[in-house]
Amino acid sequence: DFGTVLDGFTITGGYNAGAGNGGGIITENARVTIENVIIRDNYARLTGGGLWSRRVRSTYVATIRNSIMIGNRAGELGGAVMLEGGEVRIINSTLHGNKAGNLGAAILVRGLGSEAPAKLEMLNSIVWGNTQPSGGSQVYVYNNAHTVSGIINGIVEGGCEGICINVSRADPLFVNPAAGDLRLQA
Repeated sequence: DFGTVLDGFTITGGYNAGAGNGGGIITENARVTIENVIIRDNYARLTGGGLWSRRVRSTYVATIRNSIMIGNRAGELGGAVMLEGGEVRIINSTLHGNKAGNLGAAILVRGLGSEAPAKLEMLNSIVWGNTQPSGGSQVYVYNNAHTVSGIINGIVEGGCEGICINVSRADPLFVNPAAGDLRLQA
C-alpha cells in the first residue's frame, strides 16, 4: 500500500478557521507522499499552517520530498508543519517564511503516547526565515518519551541542539526570498 501521492502542483490559499488544524493539507491515519509540491500562503487557526499530520499508529508515514513550504501561518503551533503521532520525513525540501503564533516557527513535533509516538526525520533540507513571537526555535520538539527526531545534512537557522547531525547554521543565501525565489546563489 503506497497510500496517497501528491506530485507536481501548488497548494495555496487554504484557510481553516473552523476546526483550526491544517491550512493547506490535513492527513490523519494515512500514508501520504508529497513530492515536487509548493505549499504556500495557507492559514490554520490553531496548528499546522501548511500541513497537519496526525497518526494514532506509528506505522503511518507522511513523506515530503523535493518540495517548498513558504508563507504558511498557524495561529498557535507549527507554522509550516504540525506532527502529532506517526512519522514525517522531509527530504530535499525548503521551509521558509512560515509563521507560528506560539511555538514551532516551521515545525512542531509532539507524540501522543506509547501507542502513537512521533518521529521527525529531515534530510538535506533547509529551514530558514520562519518566525514566532518568542523568537524560539525553527523546529520545536516536545521533549517527551514519545518523540524522536533527527535532522541530517541540512541548514537550520539557529541550529537544532541534540537532534542534529552535520547541520549548518549558515545563511543559505537565497536569490530573492522576499519574492519567493528560494534558489541558492552561486
